Amino acid sequence: MKRSTKRGLPALLLCAAAASVSTQSTAEDIDIFTGASGGAGADPKILIILDNTSNWARQSQQWPGGLAQGQSEARALNTLLGGIDTVRWLHRMAGIVLAALAILHLVVSVVLAATRGSWAIVPVRADFTDAVQTLRYYLGASDEHPRFDRYDYRQKFEYWGLVLGGLLMIVTGFILYLPVLVTRVLPAELIPAAKVAHSNEGLLAFLVVITWHVYNAHLSPDVFPFDTSIFTGRISRKRLEHEHPLEAARLARRHD
Repeated sequence: MKRSTKRGLPALLLCAAAASVSTQSTAEDIDIFTGASGGAGADPKILIILDNTSNWARQSQQWPGGLAQGQSEARALNTLLGGIDTVRWLHRMAGIVLAALAILHLVVSVVLAATRGSWAIVPVRADFTDAVQTLRYYLGASDEHPRFDRYDYRQKFEYWGLVLGGLLMIVTGFILYLPVLVTRVLPAELIPAAKVAHSNEGLLAFLVVITWHVYNAHLSPDVFPFDTSIFTGRISRKRLEHEHPLEAARLARRHD
């Protein structure tokens, strides 16, 4: 059977076009590292991402110049932020602002609690029993879910963890900020102890935020994509009855 000439014509035209294109070879990707010339074009723009995660377990990252663990990252951040003096200034100013906000928060909280006569945020014995009961419920050891009041144990633990952790950061931060003044009245051993406590508490706070807090405030199915009560101070009646049934019942009795 003879093939149609019209059907073969597009294929012939395609072959002719391909043959007319310059056959100059292009550079391999590795040529930019080996120094081989890949053509007459301009120098390539390259973004090199260094993944040295596995090296964090080593004493040294084996960088040129004998940099120790973390020094290369510290140098990069210092360069980005304008040098070590700028980094120190930003860190200390952020600490002073944190201290001022913490004092303001504590004063306002105490005044409001005293005027309203409500100290519901303070942990009580029932919070610890609720935590145990919740664990038993999720493990299938109990069919009864604990009933929470205005604040459940998770909210109280996270809040007081933030308050106490923030106070620890503030105190140790000022000790490191004014070491000469501190050692005039306190033992010098307090300086390295404050350094360890300051850095470890910062890491602990970071881990708590990206695990516990991010889930409860953003990823939980009840609040996804985020809990708007931080801006409005309100939650829906349905959510109140579901998450805080004791407070919902008390408010219902008050309005009856």
